[in-house]
Amino acid sequence: MPKCKNDPTKNYKGDEPSPKGLGYSAHACNLYDVMKGKDGKEWIVKQDKRGVKKWVVNNQIYLFVFFENKTDKWPKQLRVKENKKPTSWKFSMSDWTFDQMRKIGYNTEHSWVGSKKDKKEMIKYLKEYYKEAYKKDYISNKIMILEKYPHTNNDLRSSIKYKL
Repeated sequence: MPKCKNDPTKNYKGDEPSPKGLGYSAHACNLYDVMKGKDGKEWIVKQDKRGVKKWVVNNQIYLFVFFENKTDKWPKQLRVKENKKPTSWKFSMSDWTFDQMRKIGYNTEHSWVGSKKDKKEMIKYLKEYYKEAYKKDYISNKIMILEKYPHTNNDLRSSIKYKL
């Protein structure tokens, strides 16, 4: 069996449809990395309940929202009057962000997952949602929305920054 390109301690068969079939082990990749598989489809690295990274067919997109959280008490529900969240989208995760983002003024991240076709509608909803959080003084007046998780400074170039 050939050795994986990104981790020579792992092997692969070569008949896997995912990027593993091309020699890329999911456990050696960053979470949410996206690659084309041997089958030509887009695959993403996700973690299962046990914390094991796996390649999964990417039929959805993620939006990562970074902001400066000003309180420990985040409301369960913010009222957004202007528009409703697209039904194909759901809140995925909330976490403190990493050092690279803290250096530029963002200490918290939220991730949302949903259908590619409703992306524009969801971005519109997110702007209203976080504007409401700003009005209630939960967050500062700026947010950053990214479609790709920012592992490097180059990933920040494609960010959408908003002043609330």
